[in-house]
Amino acid sequence: MQQGWGRYRATLVGVLEEATKRKNHHHHHVRRTWRYYHNSSEQVLSLKTELRRLFKLVHPDLFHNSPNEQATNQRSFQLLQEYLDVAKGKESPQRPSYHFEFYIKEYEATSNKRVELFLPPPQIRHHPQRGKELSPLTKVALGRLLSACGLSSEVSGHLEGSENNMNLFEFFQHASEIQRQSEASLLNLEQQVRVVKSALQVGRRITILFRRPLSDASCQEQLQVLENLARAVDEIQRVELAGCVLIIGDGYGVDDGGNVWLNCEDDARSWAKYLGEVNWTNVSSCQSAAKARRLKEFQVAQLLEVEMIFADDSLVKKLEYLFFLDQLADNAIKNGAVGSGKFYELPIRVTSPSIESDIPNTENKSSNKNAQLAIDENMGYISVSVVESPLNLHKFIEEHGEEALKVRRRFKLLEKQMEDLKAHVRKHLRLRHLAFDETLKSDQLQSACMRLLRNARLLQKHTEGLGICISAEHHLPLPGSKGLVYLKWDFSLTNL
Repeated sequence: MQQGWGRYRATLVGVLEEATKRKNHHHHHVRRTWRYYHNSSEQVLSLKTELRRLFKLVHPDLFHNSPNEQATNQRSFQLLQEYLDVAKGKESPQRPSYHFEFYIKEYEATSNKRVELFLPPPQIRHHPQRGKELSPLTKVALGRLLSACGLSSEVSGHLEGSENNMNLFEFFQHASEIQRQSEASLLNLEQQVRVVKSALQVGRRITILFRRPLSDASCQEQLQVLENLARAVDEIQRVELAGCVLIIGDGYGVDDGGNVWLNCEDDARSWAKYLGEVNWTNVSSCQSAAKARRLKEFQVAQLLEVEMIFADDSLVKKLEYLFFLDQLADNAIKNGAVGSGKFYELPIRVTSPSIESDIPNTENKSSNKNAQLAIDENMGYISVSVVESPLNLHKFIEEHGEEALKVRRRFKLLEKQMEDLKAHVRKHLRLRHLAFDETLKSDQLQSACMRLLRNARLLQKHTEGLGICISAEHHLPLPGSKGLVYLKWDFSLTNL
């Protein structure tokens, strides 16, 4: 009897425990579902509000005085209605991509703002409880459309935040769709960018370079910037620009190489004003000085029989650096090549004494007593202060050159291994391009590459033809450009 009661009691306890677990699980499921519906409903309401604002912003009736712009908005307005019907599940997608071109009314400007965007077909998810719902890919696409038209950054940012809810396969799928559509639409734009650059090169002998953020922008934006530059150049025909290099980036100035920088966010009038005020005699002097300095560095490196000689940015234009190079040349002529030429793989970096030769960290440097000479423990170059005597540099390399060579060769070997690993990953994932973020450590890059290789069979069909940069963050390529997909180095296959 006691044994029977023991068995019954054990069974009863198990039943009660299982019932308690199910009750708790039910409450947890209800709370989680309520949170989802609460957040989802807020998102849907915000999206509807912003779409209504978009309709008012681009409605064709606003452009009755501009027939071409009215016709363009009418076509895209109808296309947007079709896109939303597909997104709601009322229709099936009938086209491989959606090309939107809108004009936004600019009442205080002489012309209306033009917006162009390619979106992949909307996708619907079927949830067992919630039914049909927008996929993260479609939320991201709508967020980009709203953002491109200048609407609520809060809503579009929230929608684009859906990227973080995608799994890796959806992320690659969306990135591939963006790049595929871009390649189909960008050929003519890329040709136009090259034509404008060539026209400025041939007609005015001006070389144009792009730097961030413009280098990461779409071809449409780059073309607009070049057209603004052409207008600016036409306004200042009295200024002789032949032979100059214009770098369009994030600010103004003339760098050590005599390159003139322009802020990509300003207009043609601002550029014309700045270019008209530049001291072009000084620019020409900077270019000549930079060319002479590079030639001298090359010649001194040959005399010493080292790989190269270079200086910190804060030092290159100073006379004391040129004087130091002359001293090195005289010492090499007098005493011969350092180490009888066996240190031809070593670079020499010349630093300013004001920052203690840029050697604040003893963990990464091996230096002498006065910290004017050191070996960089990462790249293996010799660091020397510009106030150090060439004779002391000669002696330091003689004594510590072998140690520096070991570091340098280890660095070169690691570089080659990383390049081989990059080629291996590209081949197995069939990538168009693979880049590494320079801010990441080699072990982080290796970790990401090995994870990609381990899952190559699963990823191949999603990554073929993509350009990927292993980075510190996730970021989809910009629609309208051939930008890279930024993949966070510690990515997960299941969730970004």
